[in-house]
Amino acid sequence: MSEIKNNKIAPLYYDKVFKIVFSREKKILIRFLNNILGTNYAEDAQVSFERPLLSRDKDGKEFRQDVVIVINEKEYICIELNRRADAYSLNRNLIYIMDLMILGLNKGDGSDIIDNRNTKLINLNNFSNKGGILLEKAYLFYIEAMEVATNLFSVYDLDIAKCREMIYNGSRKDNIVRIGSALTASTIEELSYFLGEELLSMDEKEAFLNTVMEANNREILKAWNEERNQIWKEEMTLKNSYKRGIGEGKEEGFQEGMEKGINEEKLSMIKNMLEEKISYETISKVSSKSIEEIKEIENTMRRE
Repeated sequence: MSEIKNNKIAPLYYDKVFKIVFSREKKILIRFLNNILGTNYAEDAQVSFERPLLSRDKDGKEFRQDVVIVINEKEYICIELNRRADAYSLNRNLIYIMDLMILGLNKGDGSDIIDNRNTKLINLNNFSNKGGILLEKAYLFYIEAMEVATNLFSVYDLDIAKCREMIYNGSRKDNIVRIGSALTASTIEELSYFLGEELLSMDEKEAFLNTVMEANNREILKAWNEERNQIWKEEMTLKNSYKRGIGEGKEEGFQEGMEKGINEEKLSMIKNMLEEKISYETISKVSSKSIEEIKEIENTMRRE
């Protein structure tokens, strides 16, 4: 790819694209994870996508992690791609991890086998973490003793939306921020910019960008656009319901805070849709804003 064009892509945090791309670029995935985790895993580690876990319901449904990386027979990395805060459940993910840790164990295994098992859960979140922290870590902790109780599992929450913001405002551009922001890119040109020049060699970067372009076939882009538009419509329907008074009876301060949050999120959504070159008519229909209001927002974006 000698010339990078402004080609639209579904972002890598879209699970279908993530799995296609990184099933082909496994070494790069391991490298990215080493940067996030501060580890030094071999780049030829086994990567499994949608690894089936233990059955837990009467219909035999299998719970699945989005991605499971088998470092060795005792060590795993699980990746969850969380686009919306309301769909994120750490409790559910921990149940999946427990299922995964049970696999390969036999009755009577001693502590020397059990204690050496380790699973890391990485949540790539397109929303703010607790306390606004870029990379939040969680362990099972003894509160009074102030020490980690077990290394059997640990959780890493990376705010990829914040990574994107940091790149654009210039506040931070280290490898973790570049990797997180790369997951949000909506064009090949933007992806190339986010990756920078240090994470990958020139040849690796060109091959990676080509892989991303190949993954974004017409069917994938159509599925992404339909799913994204449906999410926007659901969010706006919910928020408009609050504005029509469904939240009556709550404290006045809560209502004001809710409306402020709704307006801020609506503005952010409109800006994202404008960046995606969605038509004024579609944005108006989804956001309940007039075309004139939308154009004014666009003019404000240009002046910023």
